[in-house]
Amino acid sequence: MVASFFIVVALAVTGGFVRVPYVVVGPGPTYATSGQLRMTTVSVEQDITLFSALGRWMNSRYSIAPREDFIPPGKSEQDVERDNQKMFDESQSNAEVAALRLLNKPIVVIAREITRGAPA
Repeated sequence: MVASFFIVVALAVTGGFVRVPYVVVGPGPTYATSGQLRMTTVSVEQDITLFSALGRWMNSRYSIAPREDFIPPGKSEQDVERDNQKMFDESQSNAEVAALRLLNKPIVVIAREITRGAPA
């Protein structure tokens, strides 16, 4: 009986404090807009425990994914955030160009940055 108690306590402590190499992906916050613009976001939770991963896995609103799918080995969270911001800025620029083309407005291209080793 005593051995069983210690095993249960050890499992509870392990499940409650040990971090797993996964992230929880789920719906993120929404932003108020006017008109027909619909913005969605995705929430990525890191440093999750075994119990929180199991709880979120059983909830159909969330999914569990390997951490490497969101933060590749050798990159920091800041590197990934910087890359995501750059992609967002490029996407915004592409949307502006598409809108200008739709309105038959002239488009001016300005090279802000030239990346060494890139195909451009």
